[in-house]
Amino acid sequence: MEKLDVKKDAFIFREGDAGDAAYVVDAGSVAIVKTIEGTEVRLATVGLGGMFGEMAILDGSPRMAGAQALEDSILVVVPRRVIDSKLNKSDPSLRTVFRVLVQNLRNVHHAYIKRPRSAQDFLNLIEFNTASLSAYMNKTEDRELAAATKTSLLAIQSALLDLKRRFAGHPDRRSSVLHEAEMVVPRAGPKAVG
Repeated sequence: MEKLDVKKDAFIFREGDAGDAAYVVDAGSVAIVKTIEGTEVRLATVGLGGMFGEMAILDGSPRMAGAQALEDSILVVVPRRVIDSKLNKSDPSLRTVFRVLVQNLRNVHHAYIKRPRSAQDFLNLIEFNTASLSAYMNKTEDRELAAATKTSLLAIQSALLDLKRRFAGHPDRRSSVLHEAEMVVPRAGPKAVG
């Protein structure tokens, strides 16, 4: 596999770039960075033997963070085609598990990295979490608990609609950072419980 020499402070990739390779640190260290609310935040430091950039090559999504050399570094480049070739030889259910795990990690990242700022952000978070709990309850084997939970979830959903109406057009000094399009809300709502 190809090796890449990277100078201190150079970016290997930036947030939003296409994912065409993962990297293993052969020498040096790399910071995984993300801009959150206008501030660059270091999410992790990857040292000798560590791998980064793998999520984007597993699911084809844009890079969710950037990678910047903290010192002169040598990286082993693991091209997407190598990973794809290995995954294509594996059991299809294993490939599905990998992709689901990556999507779950991305969802957790979106839910925890961005903190709600505006009233709309808080309402979006309530909606996301209510839908997630509803989807969970649809899968539980405890049908009694699922049925009992249905009423509460419907009440939350009704209150949420009322709050959305009240806040429609509300001038908020703080801009929203949690946009509905970024939040993967499960399709099964409270109506399907029970």
